[in-house]
Amino acid sequence: MNVGVIGAGNIATAAHIPAIQSIPSLHINGIADLNEKRVKKAAKKFHIENWYTDYMKLMNDDTIEIINLCTPPQLRLPVIQAAAEKKKHVIIEKPLALSVEEACAIRRTANEHEILVTVVQNYRGFSSVVKAKERVAGGYVGNIVSMQGTALTPHPANQSKALHYYHPGGVLFDFGPHIIDMLLWLNGSTVNEVFAYGGDFTDNMGFVNYSQILLKFENKAVAVADMSWMTAIEGMRFTINIHGTGGHILLDVRNESYLEFHGVLTPIDDALKSVNRAISTSKGALTGGYFTRPFQPYHDLIVDFITAIQQKRKPAVSVEQAIMTTAVLEAAKKSIDEDRPIQIESLFKSLDEFNTIKQSLKMEH
Repeated sequence: MNVGVIGAGNIATAAHIPAIQSIPSLHINGIADLNEKRVKKAAKKFHIENWYTDYMKLMNDDTIEIINLCTPPQLRLPVIQAAAEKKKHVIIEKPLALSVEEACAIRRTANEHEILVTVVQNYRGFSSVVKAKERVAGGYVGNIVSMQGTALTPHPANQSKALHYYHPGGVLFDFGPHIIDMLLWLNGSTVNEVFAYGGDFTDNMGFVNYSQILLKFENKAVAVADMSWMTAIEGMRFTINIHGTGGHILLDVRNESYLEFHGVLTPIDDALKSVNRAISTSKGALTGGYFTRPFQPYHDLIVDFITAIQQKRKPAVSVEQAIMTTAVLEAAKKSIDEDRPIQIESLFKSLDEFNTIKQSLKMEH
């Protein structure tokens, strides 16, 4: 199958393109980016014959069946609509969109033209996360009562000159899609209500740079998501804690550390957690794999997407799942602005559309 890549920035060259080129059944037939210098550099580095500064020239290549979309989220809807009209399936770097309205428009477009759309949620592929999903789904921690997610990441200015990060949602739509997707996916229930605190800690940046988000699930579980650009942390802290009626899971996602316990957490448990994290981090640092670990699951996610196209089934990350992640993040922004809880269904144009998406998610779970 032939792939067209749109967007030649860091995430495309570090993650998407290497993953695509590692799959023998795929061939990148062209790459497009508004920045001529950037797209030429990427084309040369990865031996891509065709490059364009106008993405429609890439779209007009009838041999391309899949579009790999790595543009900023503000620019995606018309690109996806153009791909759908050309009957090309679409892989999207997170987030799906910056609003429920745009996210649902993407879903309607995909359904109308019978194409598949998926969003890259690469942290689902971490072995510790896969284990947590299996244990929760298997009932080993009972019914989930509460969850805590933490995503403390450096300010984007530390690593990129790109300005697309600095829209009003800020940190919510940067690493937020990962932590919210993780909470929703591990719990397997729909969020009904969101209440968030936070905003602009400096009062002069003009966008959300820290937040605590409280999620109320349909299955009565609650979760808190803590995200920030403001803690001056080195690297990244990404953790998920799950507390159920029958046990607990403490998950350090970034460092691939997993601890499950039932009853009282003993000093031995704490010691094992520290040892496991140290071993995982040390091995990763020595081999270099620690630094590329977030990119490693891209291969399997793309392979799953190809299989989903061939089998005419939903991909591992469905557009409905991505819509609900977007809804939680938009609700958090609205809650911060209005200082009140937000009902998720209120963000949708119609109750019918909301219920249809909810029903689709229940069938997936």
